[in-house]
Amino acid sequence: MKLDTRNLTETTELCFERSMDTGLPPVERGKFLAEGKKLRRQLIDLLRPRCHAEFDDEISEANSRLGEVAKQLRKKIDELSKVKQQIAELRGIAKLLDTLLTGAVSLV
Repeated sequence: MKLDTRNLTETTELCFERSMDTGLPPVERGKFLAEGKKLRRQLIDLLRPRCHAEFDDEISEANSRLGEVAKQLRKKIDELSKVKQQIAELRGIAKLLDTLLTGAVSLV
């Protein structure tokens, strides 16, 4: 049985993306960077040997968990993107209101 390297690769890439996301606190970005590096090392190590049949259960569980983690990370990244869009919209509204207030004050 083969490990699902596609999901492992995607999960690793998502960790690196999150590590550069300025919308996250530096501590969280650092954690994503550390996990991304760890997953990348493991991916490289796992690509070398072929696993023996005695590890089929572990490989199956790892594949399942990798798929779920990749799915959750994609969902969280989408949610974060939506939050950033909403914040940008709120900033735009606040800027517009500031302009209106400045104009109203100048009329008084």
